[in-house]
Amino acid sequence: MNTAQRRAIAALSLTTVLAAMSLAACDKTPAAGGASATAVGSGAAPLPLDTSAPVAPPAYAPSAAALPPAPRIRVVAARPDRSRYDYVNRAANLNGAFADSPPDYAVDYDGQRPTYWRSTSGAYRVVESTPDGERYYYYEPGADQPFLVRDSRYAYGYEQGQLAVVYDPAGRPLPDSQYESQADRAGQYLARARGLYEAARSRQHQAAYAATWEARRSAIQAQQQQWERQQQQDSDWRAWNDAHAQDQANGRREADQRQAQQRQPANPDRYMGPGPDGRGDQGRIPPNASVQPLAPPPAPAPVRIDDSAARARAQQAQADAARQAQQAQQADQARLVEQARTQQAQTDAAHQRQVQLETRAAAGRQAQQARAIEQARTQQAQADAVRQAQNQAQAQAQAQAQARARAAAAPHPAPIPPHPAQAQPPKAAAAPGDKSPGAKGPGVKASEVKAPGDHARRDHPEDKVPGNPQP
Repeated sequence: MNTAQRRAIAALSLTTVLAAMSLAACDKTPAAGGASATAVGSGAAPLPLDTSAPVAPPAYAPSAAALPPAPRIRVVAARPDRSRYDYVNRAANLNGAFADSPPDYAVDYDGQRPTYWRSTSGAYRVVESTPDGERYYYYEPGADQPFLVRDSRYAYGYEQGQLAVVYDPAGRPLPDSQYESQADRAGQYLARARGLYEAARSRQHQAAYAATWEARRSAIQAQQQQWERQQQQDSDWRAWNDAHAQDQANGRREADQRQAQQRQPANPDRYMGPGPDGRGDQGRIPPNASVQPLAPPPAPAPVRIDDSAARARAQQAQADAARQAQQAQQADQARLVEQARTQQAQTDAAHQRQVQLETRAAAGRQAQQARAIEQARTQQAQADAVRQAQNQAQAQAQAQAQARARAAAAPHPAPIPPHPAQAQPPKAAAAPGDKSPGAKGPGVKASEVKAPGDHARRDHPEDKVPGNPQP
């Protein structure tokens, strides 16, 4: 094949490519700086980075607060235990698959230029810049809606379009009670994600700017490293990741393939075959295509590009990346401080509980000792009372015995003879005719009868017994 034929084939190839691009997206702006722009289709091959300066800095994607309203999505029942890490773990493995490789292409989406990574299995990661930092969307192969969306504050896990879990920036699941308050924002992100996926399928793919990628590269790496650190610190996440080792192996294989492709020279005219939807690599020239020699097209006029805006955009992107990295570092520091505070609070609470337990135990011991002392005192008092009663009884018995002994030993006095009048036996009644002095005759009073000797006793006072009155 001579030189003229080679030129003719090359001219036909370029004409065919331009025609196919015009038919596929005639209303789209071609890639800046002469970089190749593949046709529409989710299976299109990666495009090499555009090393020229951007024509104009692309606008930021809307912040979370500026997104249009969307239907509130349903919150499904929380997944138990370690399975909560399923969504963030899949996204982390997808990050590991893309590693440090540049984006495959960009798409003009309402004035913004989100960048796309597509794995060989058909999984996607989409990244767009917002005033709040980078926002990430992760898709399973063949899915038009994400399984996880992450912004600078939260990450949202989706199960068939429903909110299943919410994570903090480090990848820790939030309490179930906070899911309902995040359902509106999750619905807005879901609607945005569907639009981004449709843009990748229906709009012209453009090469991502190398300057933009270099500016955003550190922020994306910081996000990946933040998840990697948390995965190593969180035993539940690490256990879940170890249980899905096949996903890690697939990610490493994808990363190796991408590194190998980066080492190969760029060949934008290489035919990659159709994509999953049958339209991938539309506009590429198959290796067996027949061509006719044509005259070479005229050389395009040189275009002067003012790169001041591109430099400003790159500087702004670098500042945003530095700010996001600083925010991530501050978030890690705040998390460590909060963790230390929580541990200190737990330690203080445990110490306080221990002090309370010891105080209660000491009070119980003191009460038990007081009861024992009181019981001993009561028993001693009872014993003293018993002994005192015994002593009193013994003393009384001794006193009585002594009294009896003294009474028995004392001399008895002579009995006092009774008074004669008291000792005189009663007189019998006098018989009739009895003239004895002791008998009372008729008409004689008893008082007039005197016993013999009465006058003698009265006449002898010495016979009187002292203390005995005389009759």
